[in-house]
Amino acid sequence: MGICHFVYKGLFYFGLVIFSLQTAFAQEWIYTTSKGDTLWDFSKKYLYHVTYWPKIKKINNVSNPRRLQPNRQLRIPLEWVKVNPVAAKVITVYGQVRLQRHEHKGNKEDIQPGLLLHLGDSIQTAADSNISIEFADASVITVHENSQAVFDHLTAYGDSGMVDSRIRLNQGRIETRVRPAIGAGSRFEIHTPSAISAVRGTEYRLTSDSQKQTTNMEVLKGKVSIAADKKTIVVPQGFGSQVAKGAAPIPARELLKAPTLKELPNRIRQLNYPFSWQSIEAAKQYRVEISAREDFNIVSWNRVLEGSQINLPDLSEGEHFIRVRAIDELELEGLNQTAKLLIDVRPQPPILLQPQQEQVLRDVGPELRWSESFDAKSYNLQISRDENFSNIIHEQDGIEGSSLELSQLNTPQEYYWRLASVTADGEQGPFSLPKKYIVKAIPAQPSTVFSADSEQITLSWQAGADEQTYEIQLAEDPDFKNLLSHEVIQKPELVIPQEYLLVRYFRVRLLEADGYTGAWSTIQKIDPLPDNSWLYIFIPSALLILLL
Repeated sequence: MGICHFVYKGLFYFGLVIFSLQTAFAQEWIYTTSKGDTLWDFSKKYLYHVTYWPKIKKINNVSNPRRLQPNRQLRIPLEWVKVNPVAAKVITVYGQVRLQRHEHKGNKEDIQPGLLLHLGDSIQTAADSNISIEFADASVITVHENSQAVFDHLTAYGDSGMVDSRIRLNQGRIETRVRPAIGAGSRFEIHTPSAISAVRGTEYRLTSDSQKQTTNMEVLKGKVSIAADKKTIVVPQGFGSQVAKGAAPIPARELLKAPTLKELPNRIRQLNYPFSWQSIEAAKQYRVEISAREDFNIVSWNRVLEGSQINLPDLSEGEHFIRVRAIDELELEGLNQTAKLLIDVRPQPPILLQPQQEQVLRDVGPELRWSESFDAKSYNLQISRDENFSNIIHEQDGIEGSSLELSQLNTPQEYYWRLASVTADGEQGPFSLPKKYIVKAIPAQPSTVFSADSEQITLSWQAGADEQTYEIQLAEDPDFKNLLSHEVIQKPELVIPQEYLLVRYFRVRLLEADGYTGAWSTIQKIDPLPDNSWLYIFIPSALLILLL
């Protein structure tokens, strides 16, 4: 019993010693000497007091303080190292970002690249706005749209390279690219209302949602510790975690994989190009971001959507970068898939006005009309039998103005047309999206024939196309004011009963599926059957007279 007690007690004190040594080591800066270093010069440059040099000599067993061997490591208590405030510098600004200086409460100002941010300053980004900021150790953060952040701590340990940066993200999104720690005094933390994240040498995203009172973190490189409710977890690369206010972080969960993008052309020459990717089963939404920079320090366009396709916005000419990531049910955002876009859509094509999409023309060629493009001196036209323009039947360059009559293209069929703008120096832009129009023949005037027997009359005429129907009218007068029948039928035939004494008039015309009506046929007069009823009276009467 006594032996066990001493063993446990010994282990306890051994653990305490180890912990104390680790703590002491954590509070020391390890300095590697260079050629020509002396303890005096070192103390003057890095420490609060030059008089610390004898203590450093004793701690590190330095035999000659005036000539230190290169590449020797010196242990320096961190509390002796000079601490001074440092500024963070604005690298890029997109949209509207406002600055609140710590010393000028209530007086906000716009932010420009190159501006220095100091301890206690805060920034607010508007919708579709973002800002990238570089710290003294070259770490960079991008604060995205609708975010509010405060710089709670901006200090450095002299010229040692150790920097202590702490940011408070009250609302919004931050993306970080943090440099590796140089010494024990290096620190990079982001605080939110529900959690604290601490990193050194990594890339990660942090989102603070003030309405849901949650913090989401996604680690892209390295690893990040996140602490809340007296619990700390380490989230590795490719994983994320969520913290609700007053709760511990959830266990690290794997981020959704990067979406697979559909193949892109070498040059995008179509306005509002449909950019798409393969759907991910577990994805609730997707985030799409566009930047003119490969590092995405500026995000010029950002959207969250549910589908797996989006039309690109009107981008400037040249090189852009686009990235897509999936979002799961916890709103943790997954790994990025990035692609380069080469935009070449200038000069912009005109807007095609006439004929309208799917418009039907009857036995005439089109009169094309379009809006005038600002940069265009003339236009190039293509007309094809197919929407891929692999069967072009008419091309015309150097068209000036905003209309063109093509009466000769009146063969009944489907046509596709498009225009490209040409500048004064001869540069042709991309073709517009094509529009389809259809030329159809005017339905022929039906030629009616009929046959009759003692009981019925059959009226018939030549059949039209499969989709055509027939409008018929039967009237008591040739002006068709007193109609006996008016209907639309499917077959090119009508059977009506014979009538006595009643003269009737008939006509028919073809109806197209799109509602177009052809010409009425020649009016057919249908004479009644002769009335022989007098014979039934006259003959019996005559026979009776003869018998008398």
